[in-house]
Amino acid sequence: MKPGSKPKGAGLACIPSTYCDFDAREHAAQRERGKFIALTADIDKGNHPLATVRAAIEQVTDGAAWLIYSSPHSRPDDQRWRIILPLETEQPFEAWHDAQLALYAFLEARGIACDHALARAAQPVYLPNVPAVHAKSETPLRDEKGEPLYFEREGSDLTAPGLDLETGLIAQGIAALRRQRIEDEQTRERIRREAEQRRANAPRGDNASLIEDFNAENSVATMLEICGYEQSPRNAEDWRSPHQTGETYATRVIGSKWVSLSASDAESGLGQKCSAGCYGDAYDLFVHYKHGGDHKAAYRQIGAEKRAAQGNVTYPPQFHAEPPEWLSAAPLPDEAPEWAECEEHREIDEEAFAAAAGVDYGDRWPEPVNLWQRFEEPELPQGLLPLTVEVFARKQAAIMGADAAGMAMAVMTVCATAIPDSVELQVKRNDPTWREHARLWTALVGPPSRKKTPVFKAAMGPLRAIDNQLMRAYLQACEEWEALDKDEKKATPKPKQRRLIISDTTIEAAQEVMMDSPDGILSEQDELSGWFGSMDRYNTKGGGDRAFWLKAFNGGTYNLNRIGRGAKQISNLSISLLGGIQPEPMRKFASESVDDGLLQRMIPVILRPSTVGQDIAQDQSATEYEHLVSDLYGLRKQGHKLIHFSDGARAVRDQLEREHLELSMALETVSPKLAAHYGKYDGIFARLCLIWHCIECAYRDLPSEISEDTARRVAAFMHEFIRPSAIAFYAGILGMSAGHEELVALASIVIAKGLTEVGARDAQSAGQTLRHITADQFRQLAEKMEAFGWLERGEPKPKSNTPRWLVNPKVHDLFAERAAQEMSRREAARNALRNALMGDQ
Repeated sequence: MKPGSKPKGAGLACIPSTYCDFDAREHAAQRERGKFIALTADIDKGNHPLATVRAAIEQVTDGAAWLIYSSPHSRPDDQRWRIILPLETEQPFEAWHDAQLALYAFLEARGIACDHALARAAQPVYLPNVPAVHAKSETPLRDEKGEPLYFEREGSDLTAPGLDLETGLIAQGIAALRRQRIEDEQTRERIRREAEQRRANAPRGDNASLIEDFNAENSVATMLEICGYEQSPRNAEDWRSPHQTGETYATRVIGSKWVSLSASDAESGLGQKCSAGCYGDAYDLFVHYKHGGDHKAAYRQIGAEKRAAQGNVTYPPQFHAEPPEWLSAAPLPDEAPEWAECEEHREIDEEAFAAAAGVDYGDRWPEPVNLWQRFEEPELPQGLLPLTVEVFARKQAAIMGADAAGMAMAVMTVCATAIPDSVELQVKRNDPTWREHARLWTALVGPPSRKKTPVFKAAMGPLRAIDNQLMRAYLQACEEWEALDKDEKKATPKPKQRRLIISDTTIEAAQEVMMDSPDGILSEQDELSGWFGSMDRYNTKGGGDRAFWLKAFNGGTYNLNRIGRGAKQISNLSISLLGGIQPEPMRKFASESVDDGLLQRMIPVILRPSTVGQDIAQDQSATEYEHLVSDLYGLRKQGHKLIHFSDGARAVRDQLEREHLELSMALETVSPKLAAHYGKYDGIFARLCLIWHCIECAYRDLPSEISEDTARRVAAFMHEFIRPSAIAFYAGILGMSAGHEELVALASIVIAKGLTEVGARDAQSAGQTLRHITADQFRQLAEKMEAFGWLERGEPKPKSNTPRWLVNPKVHDLFAERAAQEMSRREAARNALRNALMGDQ
């Protein structure tokens, strides 16, 4: 095909998407409905020769189809190129956009800068076209016969396949981009929390309310737009600042704050600095961009505006101020609305307004969460566990009257320990750095009557038998070594102590055992409360024991430097954990400990009430379980085994990863501990898949791929048991949210008094828990109540800047019985107090 001869900008163009309806040129429409069929790039800078561009494209496509052609104004001294890479399959915007960014990052790493405009959903890509002359210099671009003078084009073989985004360099770039995105999200959240803490701890003077009023009246998003920020086409919460020189959207809006990871923003003096960038609120933007960082000038201006708005006061001339420049950026309506001519603004009756419009006012409210709800312990699902494990667990649980779920998870943890770390799973096809091993931390939670100790004894039996054999062999070898003479001892290595189980031991003793046990061991903790309590008992500086156990969960090399003992190295610090604990000690640990993720690495199993055990004969299930543990231990004979997911299994994993990320992000504000636990699920899913795979194939040479059926059963087990168990633990035992008691106290006063609107004073009357709550603490509490569907932020009342919190009317219908109970409880408390004070009078 010959290039067209239209003037620049008038040539043929296309959008690499199958969506071609009337609104196809709108970015929002393409983001929502587009299916993209090609990656594109526009190289307008650098004067790169075709050979350089071709070499980079051939490397990134690796045999897939590609096309490179020169741009309309390309000349020998200013070579410009366009690139089209057809895709193997149609892609939604999210996947396509990530692939575009990965392509640009790959080219830019090789010194080839791209115009990121083509990463916008509806951005047209101009096809080969050479106008007669250059638009600016009027230099001829075609000869006398009309043939292009400088046009070049090269492409792959027409039979080449489309680019596969699941493999190759682009896939690696996408993975790196998404990992960075998650890390950035975590960094922003950490900065936001630090900012909230600093704000809360900062001394408050008279100017605090003025700044708070400004922030209440001006949203962060509005100020970003006024200050010249560019909003991301991908995520409405992401923005690019005027200071940035790169193409990323480094500023994220998080509630009433913004967080920037841009070094340029931090160096400019914007907001408040932190280790990862800077942060602030709407007022900080106003100070920086409208007053050049002069806080006093900004404060004087908003103070003058507020005083002027109050009226009936005569101020000296120096107090008069012009309206702020940024207000002129907001367009005014052609005609003033009727309400603007009224003497007073009237509060809008939203319910009446909705009725007049024929809308059900109640439908706009979400279903509120029952804050008094008891989250039940899930039962062990049928038919998902490996057959040998499920049959043994149910049989033994029936005999002793214990919960089958606790027995099953204890058995799975034992099996995980028996599997050597020489068997590992590469989670992603193109990322050899992420590998998981069969290693689990399981906590059985329940009162003493839930029979945790008998469960441990039955599950640990086969592994303990092997461990006893190892210990006897070690002691025998030590006796033989000690019997050697001095010269023979020098020539003979001291016996190695290979173990499978440790319990109630110090960190130092565990380290010695791990020196000679590189395939992993099990830490058996009949009472986890002692394990938690021993953290850093002998380490006055703190952190040592916890760091050891955090590393033990991940595995890998661990270096020791002990005074008097010299430097040593554990080649693979790999420890599974199986323990029991009662609810009250667990609550105490969760509330008082450092939130470093130690607790979130555990799979909590809330044990169901015990029953009367059945006096039935043992069958072959116990023997088969013993053989299974022995076979798993025997996998050491197969040497190193690298396992991968099959294509079908990988698709299941990818879908779960998206679900886990959504769950984690959705819960970060409401329940940070549960959110952090969900953040571990990608690794836990991979570990469970590896354990399932080994259990079901232990009797033969391990297959190199985990099947789709195995992945689906593990995913279903996580949906039906692991996740409900976590909710029962974090929401039921630990409390649905940090500060759950405060939530319940406020909810109780709302329904007891039938409130339609709630404020800080209402909260202060809710009881001793909230007696001294501050305005900022109430705002945080109200935001949590909003997340649970109880409250909604409303517009301030006329002549007020204080946000209103409207009560969801559904709570009064759904929790009417609870309201009556709460009113009776409060009346009984008042009567008891009155009687106590009056005595026998």
